[in-house]
Amino acid sequence: MPVSSYVVFTDPGVREAVARSLMDFPACDVVPAEAGDVILLVAETDDLAAEADLRDRVEAFPGVRSVVFAFGDVDPDTPEGDPLRAARRGGGRRSRAASVVADEQSLP
Repeated sequence: MPVSSYVVFTDPGVREAVARSLMDFPACDVVPAEAGDVILLVAETDDLAAEADLRDRVEAFPGVRSVVFAFGDVDPDTPEGDPLRAARRGGGRRSRAASVVADEQSLP
């Protein structure tokens, strides 16, 4: 199971309302910042497709300005044979975060 965290930036003045609404999303923990228009969202989803769907839903949510991927890992209890298990061990693929950093470093 993928476990991911995101920094969610909201429009000014709507942080609390967005946080309350995101708390209704299944398998999500929501922590609004004490100051500023920022929310920390931690989610555990069934698979990578569900994680991508969740991220898309959060990005499209009213009042959300942007969503930044902060952390991602796969639960060590993921069964053998599950493609996520190979992804956790590296499986020859870079994480999205590593890909973004590599892409940014290649910019002129």
